Amino acid sequence: MATHAECPVVIVRPAEATENPKARVVVGVDINDISGEAVDAAFAEAALRGARLEMVHAAFHFSEMPVGPGMVAPDFKALDEAALRIMDAEAAQRAGRYPGVDVHTRVPR
Repeated sequence: MATHAECPVVIVRPAEATENPKARVVVGVDINDISGEAVDAAFAEAALRGARLEMVHAAFHFSEMPVGPGMVAPDFKALDEAALRIMDAEAAQRAGRYPGVDVHTRVPR
């Protein structure tokens, strides 16, 4: 569903996750076109459930990058750090409204 949707998608699992110390809410973040609605919904759900919030920007894996003569690999560390800064800034914009939400940002490859 999320792959083909033209709008933010929210998947909510059963309420049994409420008050679970390992509970988490995960929001995918496209750093080139951030959906404030999706991030807001994720913060609200995390606050409601007392869950940790994970903001994730998925990136290509090294093996997916083309290689060949004359091609230079991008600086993945710099790209990842830039994505983390963008997500941290988005989280900071909501910190006042959701002070109890523990936010983790990551960029898996």
